[in-house]
Amino acid sequence: MVDENSVAQVQIGIAEQIVFLCRTLQSSLHTVHNIDPDPDLAFDSCDLRLICEVLETSMKTDNRPTVLCLLIALQPILTAASLSETYLNDDILKQTRAFAWKLVCAQTEFVGSRMQEEACRVLLSGKRLFYPSDLEQSAFLTVLLGETDDTTGLILFRNLLLSDLADELSCSNFDGSTDKKIGK
Repeated sequence: MVDENSVAQVQIGIAEQIVFLCRTLQSSLHTVHNIDPDPDLAFDSCDLRLICEVLETSMKTDNRPTVLCLLIALQPILTAASLSETYLNDDILKQTRAFAWKLVCAQTEFVGSRMQEEACRVLLSGKRLFYPSDLEQSAFLTVLLGETDDTTGLILFRNLLLSDLADELSCSNFDGSTDKKIGK
């Protein structure tokens, strides 16, 4: 018989190792001005699928430390994938986006403000992967800004998104190109 506490400890250990690897990747992104991630640290759909499986299990069992670790870990993975134009499986991206949205739209008293903030940051880190075309981005912004259900998570996400968009605009050149800037 498997002890639930030992399973939870294994999940936390895996999440901590993933966070370590992702922090290494994030450090690599921050030290290189052109944001050319180290190919040895690249993640693919299989890695993302494993993270999503652990995330799903952790959410079902209410293992908050693991969920929080994985949300933090997803951010540099999605940033690196966006910048390197790495292909990630659409189903896995949809699943990742759905997990993050579920946490953003939940009542803060059920998930906690820190978890909502990290879920918002996952959506920001992966926005170009989750909404790749201009049409999808426009529709997403229209729905988000027109949404009348003002949960704490949605308000936080709007604030973070608008700050991110303002930063992108401030880095834009008048010829339509942009200077590459590392996301927050």
